[in-house]
Amino acid sequence: MAWLSWDSTQNGLAQKRLVDSFPAQMPELGIYIAGALALMSIMLIFVMVSALPKKPGKRTFIYQSDKGTGISTVDSGTVALAAREAAESTPEVARADIRINGTVKSPILYARFALRVDARPMDGMGLVRDVLIPQMEQALGARFARKHVNIDFQPKTSGTSAKTTLT
Repeated sequence: MAWLSWDSTQNGLAQKRLVDSFPAQMPELGIYIAGALALMSIMLIFVMVSALPKKPGKRTFIYQSDKGTGISTVDSGTVALAAREAAESTPEVARADIRINGTVKSPILYARFALRVDARPMDGMGLVRDVLIPQMEQALGARFARKHVNIDFQPKTSGTSAKTTLT
């Protein structure tokens, strides 16, 4: 609001502020602009929060029979919990975290397995690849479209832990 204009009617040296010539409603315009800026700031915060990555949650898959006479539902959290308990009951797996997301026709698997210290890594990977994943696919009635599987293991010798990712 520091704009100045010269008033030439009074010897050319007097200054007239441009702000003085605005109508009396200008303070209300400032309030509207401040409100609009506050609203845009709130919307920007919501956009930024919604862009943060989210952990995939459980889904309810709804299956309908081919003839359309029956409908059944499967909660992906229940299948993931059963798979986690089955994995942790084996002698190879110490800890498992399993989540299933996606759709009925193309479910997506997110899994992390931690093998026991005394387990052989190849046995643990074979268990996950050949037993646990096929059993989950059978329970869902569809093959996983994508599998994000991490297997953590610690060798018997003292050293840092190693991590293997299956795709």
